[in-house]
Amino acid sequence: FFFFKQKTAYEMLRSLVGSEMCIRDSKNTEENSKDERTIFVSNVPKEVDEQYLRSYFAEFGKINNVELVRNEGSKQHKGRAYVEFVNFEDAKQAASLDGSTMKDQEIKITLGINLSLIHI
Repeated sequence: FFFFKQKTAYEMLRSLVGSEMCIRDSKNTEENSKDERTIFVSNVPKEVDEQYLRSYFAEFGKINNVELVRNEGSKQHKGRAYVEFVNFEDAKQAASLDGSTMKDQEIKITLGINLSLIHI
């Protein structure tokens, strides 16, 4: 004999929480909103600091946070940064700088990085 228990959608979603693949609610939750308002910048020149990044992207709108990814136990960054804007539209406009030059170095910008899935 086989017995099958039908799970509700709520139970199925709860079982996914904490797993590598998690279905997010399509509503604009605070965390989703933060992810959507954040750009990921790669190939950041070594001489650039958080203040420089903040001023570089300030023309697009108010910035909540700038974080350079640093080597563990070092002040040197890895050439990658997250810039979180207050508004999604500002982040979207800033992402238009993808492929532009920062201190003679071409940068890559990605919009809407899901921060909870990134392991640095």
